[in-house]
Amino acid sequence: MTERGVRSMRTAIFSTFPPRACGIGTFSSDLRDALLEVPDVEDVRPVVVVDEPSSPQRDEVLATVSQFVRGDYTRAARLLSHMDVDVVLLQHEFGIFGGVDGDYVVSFARDVAQPLVVTLHTLLSDPSGHQLEVLTALCDRAERVIVMTDTAQRVLVGLGACSAEKVRVVPHGAPTVLARRRDELAAGSGPRNCFAANTVRTTLPTGLQTAGCETASPAGDRGVAAIVTAPVQRMFRDTLRRRHPPSVARSANSSSRTSRLTGGCGGV
Repeated sequence: MTERGVRSMRTAIFSTFPPRACGIGTFSSDLRDALLEVPDVEDVRPVVVVDEPSSPQRDEVLATVSQFVRGDYTRAARLLSHMDVDVVLLQHEFGIFGGVDGDYVVSFARDVAQPLVVTLHTLLSDPSGHQLEVLTALCDRAERVIVMTDTAQRVLVGLGACSAEKVRVVPHGAPTVLARRRDELAAGSGPRNCFAANTVRTTLPTGLQTAGCETASPAGDRGVAAIVTAPVQRMFRDTLRRRHPPSVARSANSSSRTSRLTGGCGGV
């Protein structure tokens, strides 16, 4: 319970997760750390997609899903549906899920009972027919869809995969080290001609950030995801209001086919 006497929010993240070498997993870990610093968020539990089922996992992991076993996706959805979880955050990139174009994840999305917020880390400007089907199915099930750039929002809506009303743009953010380097450069100290690439490689259109770049957004000491906490928290509250009327709701205050608007799963 919070100081205002309302119930704190409990969330789950469906994604890859460290120690698997995957940029989406690193993002999810940073997002979890950042959300746990929000006073009205009580718990954030990862449900982790693994490519090696026997690999050791961190203590905070709630459950694992074998990437290539379709039944695991349904079992994970049913597990969450019986738990005290308010919102599920699904981190999507085609390559981290099993099936054709990662379509096993649709089974999870359709079976989970909680409101679903989908973050699209990879958006193809010219998807195949089946890729578009997968994307549309996820967006249909989602209460909210997060993209990281205005361009991604225009492409997603233009493809007809998602209604504009569902989409929110939440910039990826960048570590505070970039801001520190900018200050060092302004003061005449620090490294010169230094570049820093973010985990999904596309905060700037070229996928590369200059150490002193004015567009770099400090994201807090927890890493690249901290900048998203306030918009995501507002989205949680809005999502729960839409899904559950106030009279019954628990209070929760909380290019080409290969053109990618955000990156994929491949280490950082």
